[in-house]
Amino acid sequence: MFKSVIAFLKRIFNIQGLRRRKWQAGISIAIVVVLLAGIFWGVGGTGLFLKPVQAAEVNIVALNSDRLGIEIDTEFLLSSNQPLAKNEVQKALKIEPQFDYSLDKMDGGKKYKIIPLVKLDPNKIYTLSYDQDGSGRENMSWAFQTKSKFHVVRSLPANQTTNVPINTGIEITFSHDNFDLNTAKDYFSISPQVKGSWEKHKKTLVFVPDKLEPATIYQVVLQKGLTLKGTKETLDQDYAFSFETAPLQQETESFIMNLDTALTEFSTTEKPVFPVHFY
Repeated sequence: MFKSVIAFLKRIFNIQGLRRRKWQAGISIAIVVVLLAGIFWGVGGTGLFLKPVQAAEVNIVALNSDRLGIEIDTEFLLSSNQPLAKNEVQKALKIEPQFDYSLDKMDGGKKYKIIPLVKLDPNKIYTLSYDQDGSGRENMSWAFQTKSKFHVVRSLPANQTTNVPINTGIEITFSHDNFDLNTAKDYFSISPQVKGSWEKHKKTLVFVPDKLEPATIYQVVLQKGLTLKGTKETLDQDYAFSFETAPLQQETESFIMNLDTALTEFSTTEKPVFPVHFY
């Protein structure tokens, strides 16, 4: 093969008439140039020259998640289009904030299960990056949000409030908005019992009583077990609060009388008369 390359170069450069030493020098330079070109660009299908090394295509996913985010006890799966050595993965994988983990090699090194050794913190963003060339730029990264626990944030009226207007609505605000209104009604109770209507405003469940009695203590309970739609998250404890409505205001009639203090004169034979104003 080298003979054919040399013959080709002789024809290109028309060097048949050169002396042998010059000819050999020219051929040597040409061969070096061809070899360098082969190293950098390769010759397709010949196998004679090296091809450039391609970086692995890596992806990372959480194995236990839903629309609210990832579970705090989730594991992660790193997959690659080519086998990776375990020590290579340990060196290239960056986690922020950091947590201890173990690696489970799968599929001949094309997959690795990343197993956290501790539970992740709720309501926090974790970033997993893969810096395969050691540049520190970490151009492949994935962000995961852990779930916050489903709970009641507040109620209106607040617990143990007094003088609550009898036309008040009763509100319960949750940490998440994807609860079902019809389901939530089944977990709600008020004592003494009151009829009313229901509304939902984003994260807030609203009960609008038809009528509350004055000077009455009401006890409201939202039972545990209410589940968020599309998740396994449930309210894990009862939420209870009480309030007292304002007493009925009785209207009282008032009488005011004013005596005119202006100077008034009359004789001893006259009956004294004073101007008086009242309402």
